[in-house]
Amino acid sequence: QGGNIFRSKSLGKSRVQKDPWAGVYGNVVRYSPDGTLIATCNREVKEREWEPHFITLWSTSTGEVARRLPCESDEQLWCLDFSPNGIELASVCNQYKLDRVDRETREITREGLVDDDSSFILPADVYKWRDAYVTLWNAQTGAKMHRLRDDGYQITCVRYSPDRRELATARRLNPHIKGVSKD
Repeated sequence: QGGNIFRSKSLGKSRVQKDPWAGVYGNVVRYSPDGTLIATCNREVKEREWEPHFITLWSTSTGEVARRLPCESDEQLWCLDFSPNGIELASVCNQYKLDRVDRETREITREGLVDDDSSFILPADVYKWRDAYVTLWNAQTGAKMHRLRDDGYQITCVRYSPDRRELATARRLNPHIKGVSKD
């Protein structure tokens, strides 16, 4: 829970400057190329209920929220990356919904997260993630620019190419890197 911004002239003399993320849960953080923003993937608990995931852009000079970018209610944010010029931000969302998959044929046999008796969650190897999306945002305005759908595997990482023309994604199942043209 929470997080800190560390300031130092050398790694040996770091000190905590701020704790702007108190009460916010998340595990992804990325600096903008010019260092003026920090992007985090977060969710909050309100009245014992989890709120949908969102991306928060923080000002590094003030520690204040510059803007929030909402995700769909059933999606989980996994990673993000700023474009080399800092204008775009790519985020990866994987849907919580899982499908039961036959172990032999790998075909979807029925939708759902729990077994027929609804008393326990089935082992992970009989499910696959239904949808994975890469969303491209304008980091300066917060506008959603594009939404790219992957073919049903959980994406765990996204990175811009140095020229901003392509995105590379990595998957948890059958790991490989796939270039995705934005054009």
